[in-house]
Amino acid sequence: MVGLELVVLPGVLDPALFFSSEVLVEGVRALVKPATTMLDLGTGTGIAALAAAGQGAARVVATDVDATALRCARANVALHGLGERIDVREGDLWQPLERDRFDVVAFNPPYQMGEHREYLDRALRATPDLATRFASGLAEHLSVGGCAVLVLSTNGDQDAYLGPLRVAGFVMHALATRDRGSETLTAWRVVRESPVRPHP
Repeated sequence: MVGLELVVLPGVLDPALFFSSEVLVEGVRALVKPATTMLDLGTGTGIAALAAAGQGAARVVATDVDATALRCARANVALHGLGERIDVREGDLWQPLERDRFDVVAFNPPYQMGEHREYLDRALRATPDLATRFASGLAEHLSVGGCAVLVLSTNGDQDAYLGPLRVAGFVMHALATRDRGSETLTAWRVVRESPVRPHP
């Protein structure tokens, strides 16, 4: 899987089966340079955090609300000997971060909206307020000049995420796209909209 050896525990989405991880890693590799700091929200197996470390990121924080995903991510961080550079934290979205800011925020959110019915639904279905909470908290966790990489699918309601970001003053540019026939996956680069300066 994108050149990374991974442990995938039962109950964690397998990047080999859910191709959005490939697009996320492609976006991360395009944006992360040596000395970059990155936040990997909803890390799952930790694949995006590992990709960032492989690009030379100085510091990576990876978060997840699911206990099994956290065990999986920590196992993969240990497997690659990256415990000193990747900090895996438990918590919901921005909650475990306090005032931390990052050059890049990576997020591969659940595309489908609706109630959680079984153990994998937390990774597949977003709570109704997730997109709004992501958009409203992004600015305070980005460094000056920082950006987010957000992976969305045509199989979900993309505007449920893009709409709140626009309202919060962000603009989106397609960074990587993968057409799989049944769906098109896009990694969006999300940046603060530059203020319009009046002419002198």
